[in-house]
Amino acid sequence: MREDLMERARAEGVTPEIAAEVAALVSGESALCTCSTLGAVAESAGALRIDRPAMRMAAKSGRPVLVAFCLESTRAATLSLLAEEMARAQNPNPVQPISISQAWVHFERGDHDCFVAAIAEGIEAVLVDVTPVIVLAQASMAGAAPRLSRSGVQVLTTPEAALRAAMKSA
Repeated sequence: MREDLMERARAEGVTPEIAAEVAALVSGESALCTCSTLGAVAESAGALRIDRPAMRMAAKSGRPVLVAFCLESTRAATLSLLAEEMARAQNPNPVQPISISQAWVHFERGDHDCFVAAIAEGIEAVLVDVTPVIVLAQASMAGAAPRLSRSGVQVLTTPEAALRAAMKSA
């Protein structure tokens, strides 16, 4: 997706004007939307959402789900998609959203190591005795997965889950 659309969506929310621009971009083409914030709008216009396979896998696990995000603008779209998949999978377990907004400044500065470390620390700080599935909701967060594998829980990233789903359907 175009970075300017994401920036506008973060600042203004997904307005009808932004939705129309996204629809025009994906109309009649095979498009893949990697932006969680614009995912629902892009999907309604025919694009494939990179975050849907991860949410589906988490829901099908039959376990509680901890879903982490770094941008507040992704919260509503992510939780809506996850709720849809939890209902489809008939998973009655709780969903625990966790905002790790403090990590985003590292991403914006290009400090990948600090970004993924802040994500891992933020998630590890809220893990309890329940063994949830962890979903890193934004594609940019995928680098934190190896740091979380030590916690003994399943960690899903949107790029890997989307690639696995594409390989199954090919």
